[in-house]
Amino acid sequence: MFEHWRMALFVAGMIVLAPLLALGLLRLAHFLAINALARLTMRPGVRYEGWRWRRVRAYVIDRDHGKCVRCGRRYRLMHVHHRLPVARGGSHQTWNLETRCYECHRDEHAWMPETGPSNSLTIR
Repeated sequence: MFEHWRMALFVAGMIVLAPLLALGLLRLAHFLAINALARLTMRPGVRYEGWRWRRVRAYVIDRDHGKCVRCGRRYRLMHVHHRLPVARGGSHQTWNLETRCYECHRDEHAWMPETGPSNSLTIR
Protein backbone atom coordinates (compact mmCIF):
# COMPACT_ATOMS: atom_id res chain seq x y z
CA MET A 1 0.00 0.00 0.00
CA PHE A 2 2.79 2.44 0.91
CA GLU A 3 4.47 1.76 -2.43
CA HIS A 4 1.35 2.94 -4.32
CA TRP A 5 1.35 6.25 -2.44
CA ARG A 6 5.02 6.78 -3.17
CA MET A 7 4.43 6.13 -6.86
CA ALA A 8 1.41 8.48 -6.87
CA LEU A 9 3.46 11.25 -5.24
CA PHE A 10 6.29 10.68 -7.69
CA VAL A 11 3.94 10.93 -10.69
CA ALA A 12 2.20 14.01 -9.24
CA GLY A 13 5.59 15.60 -8.62
CA MET A 14 6.67 14.92 -12.17
CA ILE A 15 3.45 16.39 -13.54
CA VAL A 16 4.19 19.61 -11.65
CA LEU A 17 7.97 19.70 -12.02
CA ALA A 18 8.35 18.67 -15.67
CA PRO A 19 6.72 21.82 -17.11
CA LEU A 20 8.66 24.00 -14.65
CA LEU A 21 11.90 22.34 -15.67
CA ALA A 22 11.04 22.76 -19.35
CA LEU A 23 10.21 26.43 -18.77
CA GLY A 24 13.50 26.92 -16.94
CA LEU A 25 15.41 25.31 -19.78
CA LEU A 26 13.61 27.52 -22.32
CA ARG A 27 14.48 30.64 -20.31
CA LEU A 28 18.10 29.51 -20.09
CA ALA A 29 18.22 28.86 -23.84
CA HIS A 30 16.74 32.32 -24.51
CA PHE A 31 19.28 33.95 -22.17
CA LEU A 32 22.16 32.14 -23.89
CA ALA A 33 20.87 33.04 -27.36
CA ILE A 34 20.51 36.74 -26.52
CA ASN A 35 23.99 36.91 -25.00
CA ALA A 36 25.47 35.02 -27.96
CA LEU A 37 23.78 37.50 -30.30
CA ALA A 38 25.26 40.42 -28.35
CA ARG A 39 28.71 38.87 -27.99
CA LEU A 40 29.12 37.60 -31.56
CA THR A 41 27.48 40.33 -33.62
CA MET A 42 27.78 43.52 -31.54
CA ARG A 43 31.23 44.96 -30.87
CA PRO A 44 31.89 46.60 -27.49
CA GLY A 45 32.28 50.35 -27.70
CA VAL A 46 29.96 50.72 -30.72
CA ARG A 47 26.38 51.97 -30.44
CA TYR A 48 23.67 49.97 -32.22
CA GLU A 49 20.09 50.87 -33.11
CA GLY A 50 19.07 48.01 -35.41
CA TRP A 51 17.17 44.78 -34.89
CA ARG A 52 19.94 43.25 -32.77
CA TRP A 53 19.85 46.07 -30.22
CA ARG A 54 16.03 46.07 -30.16
CA ARG A 55 16.03 42.34 -29.45
CA VAL A 56 18.61 42.62 -26.64
CA ARG A 57 16.86 45.67 -25.18
CA ALA A 58 13.47 43.96 -25.20
CA TYR A 59 14.99 40.96 -23.40
CA VAL A 60 16.50 43.18 -20.69
CA ILE A 61 13.25 45.06 -20.10
CA ASP A 62 11.37 41.76 -19.91
CA ARG A 63 13.99 40.32 -17.53
CA ASP A 64 13.56 43.33 -15.22
CA HIS A 65 9.75 42.97 -15.43
CA GLY A 66 9.39 46.35 -17.13
CA LYS A 67 10.37 48.21 -13.95
CA CYS A 68 13.18 50.63 -13.20
CA VAL A 69 15.83 48.80 -11.18
CA ARG A 70 16.57 51.95 -9.12
CA CYS A 71 13.15 53.27 -8.17
CA GLY A 72 10.83 50.40 -9.13
CA ARG A 73 8.50 52.56 -11.21
CA ARG A 74 6.96 51.28 -14.41
CA TYR A 75 6.41 53.56 -17.41
CA ARG A 76 5.30 53.04 -20.96
CA LEU A 77 8.75 54.15 -22.17
CA MET A 78 11.75 52.59 -20.44
CA HIS A 79 15.47 53.07 -21.03
CA VAL A 80 18.19 50.45 -21.02
CA HIS A 81 21.30 51.62 -19.19
CA HIS A 82 24.81 50.26 -19.74
CA ARG A 83 26.49 49.77 -16.35
CA LEU A 84 29.89 50.08 -18.02
CA PRO A 85 29.32 52.76 -20.66
CA VAL A 86 29.72 51.94 -24.33
CA ALA A 87 32.18 54.84 -24.64
CA ARG A 88 34.46 53.03 -22.18
CA GLY A 89 34.23 49.73 -24.02
CA GLY A 90 31.10 48.42 -22.31
CA SER A 91 29.46 45.44 -23.97
CA HIS A 92 25.86 44.92 -24.97
CA GLN A 93 25.57 41.62 -23.12
CA THR A 94 22.75 41.37 -20.62
CA TRP A 95 24.98 41.38 -17.54
CA ASN A 96 26.01 44.94 -18.45
CA LEU A 97 22.46 46.21 -19.03
CA GLU A 98 19.64 47.27 -16.72
CA THR A 99 16.24 48.88 -17.13
CA ARG A 100 15.85 52.47 -15.97
CA CYS A 101 13.06 55.02 -16.09
CA TYR A 102 13.81 58.33 -17.79
CA GLU A 103 14.36 60.24 -14.54
CA CYS A 104 16.80 57.68 -13.07
CA HIS A 105 18.65 57.41 -16.37
CA ARG A 106 18.88 61.21 -16.66
CA ASP A 107 20.23 61.41 -13.09
CA GLU A 108 22.99 59.00 -14.11
CA HIS A 109 23.95 60.96 -17.23
CA ALA A 110 24.35 64.75 -17.20
CA TRP A 111 24.41 64.87 -21.02
CA MET A 112 20.81 63.66 -21.50
CA PRO A 113 18.39 66.34 -22.70
CA GLU A 114 15.58 67.58 -20.46
CA THR A 115 13.08 67.63 -23.34
CA GLY A 116 12.04 63.97 -23.29
CA PRO A 117 13.00 60.33 -23.44
CA SER A 118 15.37 58.84 -25.94
CA ASN A 119 16.80 55.31 -26.19
CA SER A 120 13.32 54.13 -25.21
CA LEU A 121 11.26 51.05 -25.93
CA THR A 122 7.51 51.07 -25.89
CA ILE A 123 6.10 48.31 -23.67
CA ARG A 124 2.77 46.91 -24.76
